[in-house]
Amino acid sequence: MIRGILHSISSISLYDTVTSHGWVNLAPWKWDVNKNELSRPERLKTGNLVRVSVTQLDSKSFSTCIYIDKLDDNWSNDEILSKEFESVGFYLSNHPLKDYENILEQYQVKTFKEFENTNESQSFLAGTIMSLKEKKTIKGTSFAIIKFSDLSKVFELFLFSEILEKNIKNLIEGQSFLLTVIKDKENHENRFRRISVRKIVSLREIVKQGYSDVYIEINEPNNLKKLYEAIKEKGNSKIKISIKDKNKNYLFELKDKRKFDYETLKYLNKEHYIKKINL
Repeated sequence: MIRGILHSISSISLYDTVTSHGWVNLAPWKWDVNKNELSRPERLKTGNLVRVSVTQLDSKSFSTCIYIDKLDDNWSNDEILSKEFESVGFYLSNHPLKDYENILEQYQVKTFKEFENTNESQSFLAGTIMSLKEKKTIKGTSFAIIKFSDLSKVFELFLFSEILEKNIKNLIEGQSFLLTVIKDKENHENRFRRISVRKIVSLREIVKQGYSDVYIEINEPNNLKKLYEAIKEKGNSKIKISIKDKNKNYLFELKDKRKFDYETLKYLNKEHYIKKINL
């Protein structure tokens, strides 16, 4: 079972809401009087049968659940979130961008809410695609309106022909992207002026890329063995290691290049002996 809690600002009746909208009489929705629950069966593209339900907890809270007939223990976090979104249209247990926190920090990514409320004209944003609508101008030029979700809000951006054509195959609902955006130079006083996308890159692709130069600072010499075990695989990353031991600082570079990708970065950032990693 995957469960989420939704809160309302004011009191609301789930029964009155579903009755007024006619959902209680609209198949395949079903209203359970004893449980005070609205539910429907749903078959995912994977073939899994789920039951989606909404239950009122109190006057301002609802429980939203997805019951899955066979939950595969090998599902990744991405797959679970994808099935949540496919069933109910939003994320319940987590947000896909949470898996990329180290990358977002590395690129100094702002949330959309932060960017629209600052005077900065250019920034990195990140977003997970919720929907995409392709359209054409009067002249027949293609463009798309993409609805994204980040950790602050849901927002829409326009993607114009050149960038759209280069990326259309990768623009799939539920996939997350790093966006280079810029605000229009005109109407500086208007914080709602149009935001243009200059570049869009899949966060999954960024994760696969290795880092060319890595600087790692550890706290004690006796932790070198642990670090070696974590980065012993040969690769294309040049590794410099700094050790601060009492009043002395040591800096050296490994003779052989090592594999150092996003997964390595995430792993080492959780280790207590790591003081700093610069990329």
